[in-house]
Amino acid sequence: MLSLMIAKGGFYSTTTKSGLQVIALNTILWYTQDKQIGNKTDPSGQFEWLTTQLKQARDEGRKDYSDVITSTMFGHEHTDGFRVVYSKQGKPIIPMFLAPAVTPWKSHRPTLRPNNPSVRLYHYNKTSGEILDYFQYYLNMTAANLARKAHWLLEYQPTANYGINDVSAKSLDQLVKSFETPSSENFRKYYVYNSVSYDNVSKCEGFCKQYHICSMLYVDYEDYKNCVDERVPKGGASAYDDGRHCRYWHRLHRVPLYKFVVVCLLAILVCLLFFVIALSCGMWRYTSRPTSQLPYIVLHAEDKQIMG
Repeated sequence: MLSLMIAKGGFYSTTTKSGLQVIALNTILWYTQDKQIGNKTDPSGQFEWLTTQLKQARDEGRKDYSDVITSTMFGHEHTDGFRVVYSKQGKPIIPMFLAPAVTPWKSHRPTLRPNNPSVRLYHYNKTSGEILDYFQYYLNMTAANLARKAHWLLEYQPTANYGINDVSAKSLDQLVKSFETPSSENFRKYYVYNSVSYDNVSKCEGFCKQYHICSMLYVDYEDYKNCVDERVPKGGASAYDDGRHCRYWHRLHRVPLYKFVVVCLLAILVCLLFFVIALSCGMWRYTSRPTSQLPYIVLHAEDKQIMG
């Protein structure tokens, strides 16, 4: 059954020796730019399968799934971050951990920061599955290239570096609140860890900071967008105070069709303009040559009779 689900869509469920159920999802199936997915709302039936798994895991009579989901962990991200899921009453209930990739990546996009390679080791309760803490290791690429040798280091540990008791949803909620304070030292650390200590110089203040905080508090895009609209005035300063511009970083992955058409038309216009200029220059050079240098045609007798 396990191999069948992996072959179907890359998602599966397994149980540890201690009885803890681990559900692995393939979120790449929901990548909006994948043309193979199209407009499918549930590619490969993954949502339906997940709902069945959660229903089987919880006791009868419960109202939601927060009682059976202890933690969620995400990979494929190149930046280090976390999210907090809240109940309808505003209570923090589920922590979300976004682990940075072991693959280094340097993007030229203003809002997608480069990262050093990283590996994360989670400390969890084997019975409940609750994540208690984690150890974030990293490889300084600059130092490794100079020394021609890899030396992995402990970058940070949330409980030690942020001064929190654990990494539960409640503790992460308190951590986000500490980020809100002006000149927050915890937020400064977070922004360094966000690039896996690749960038220790850039500052994230003002609107830049609000974008990060909104992403931590709201996992639904529309809620996130509303948070940004409330905190960042339209037409105001850029999202990044150090000169990097962005409105909603989610939309940078797409180029509007009208912009693409305009760029293509401009390119065609420029090519036509160069062609006209080149043709004009060629005609001017031809007519300006001395008569002795102009090409001539030698007519034979038969040609003269035809022309005469």
